[in-house]
Amino acid sequence: MKFIVLIPWLLCWHIGISQFDTIALKQRVNEIHTEKNHTDFWDFIFERDQNMFHSDRIEVINFENLILVSHYLNKFGYPDIDVLGEKAKIINMVWLHNKYFQIKKLTYPIILQGYLKKAISEFNLRDYFLRILYQRYSDDHGHMTKPLSQIYKELEPNVSNYIDVQGFVDFYLEREKYFNLNKILIGKWKSEDIEYSGTLNENPFTRILPGAKVTIYQLPDGKYFFEPLYDQQSHDPIELKAVDDSKLNFQFEFYQTQNWYQIQENGDLEYKDVSGSVLNNYLPLKQP
Repeated sequence: MKFIVLIPWLLCWHIGISQFDTIALKQRVNEIHTEKNHTDFWDFIFERDQNMFHSDRIEVINFENLILVSHYLNKFGYPDIDVLGEKAKIINMVWLHNKYFQIKKLTYPIILQGYLKKAISEFNLRDYFLRILYQRYSDDHGHMTKPLSQIYKELEPNVSNYIDVQGFVDFYLEREKYFNLNKILIGKWKSEDIEYSGTLNENPFTRILPGAKVTIYQLPDGKYFFEPLYDQQSHDPIELKAVDDSKLNFQFEFYQTQNWYQIQENGDLEYKDVSGSVLNNYLPLKQP
């Protein structure tokens, strides 16, 4: 079973972000010859993807998986559901679990081939996968109503049958280097926790949903970015533009909305609509 040796090899392989070896990974895919090889490969990807949340290497695992499945797609196409069953669809989750939206667009053949193979329904394509891309740029729901050809024209994802693996690896390394530059912190905030209660099987319950953490910072080139904060995984930063010289009011640079963020005198961060109504309020986080 050739893919048993993949696990220790991959776990010790990533030393730094410059160490991604797409040639070596491609060779692992080229070693797939039998139906059992295919099954072992996707068992390996499935276990890694589902268990990654227990690892402190979550982003590395996500990206290694994406490189592997992209090479697989280029060689064999979308995994065969008749052979693998529902486990074949883990390739969709691998696509989903990578943070950069541009990389999702570059690797969109994963989702497109799933749709063309009828492994993804048109409803799920629109309501889930395309929504992720579309609502990065617009706050309407055109992903559900516009013709797919129009959505693809607006979003410009890769709609070919081929993924340029080295191309998206280079993009990832460039973005990681860029966002590791010294940042000027504007602030960190957290929205209020949400408490909800109900009854389940005649038993009352109360739960607290933790508030979202966000940050705004400026990089040396003068650009501002908004980024949600998670404990284990970073998020694709979204570029902001300062609305005025006060540097207290920001809008998304490439997002088609008139809503904006405003830093208040007391340090709160408010997200407002075009009328000035507060849509969400964030309280300052104490800095270590």
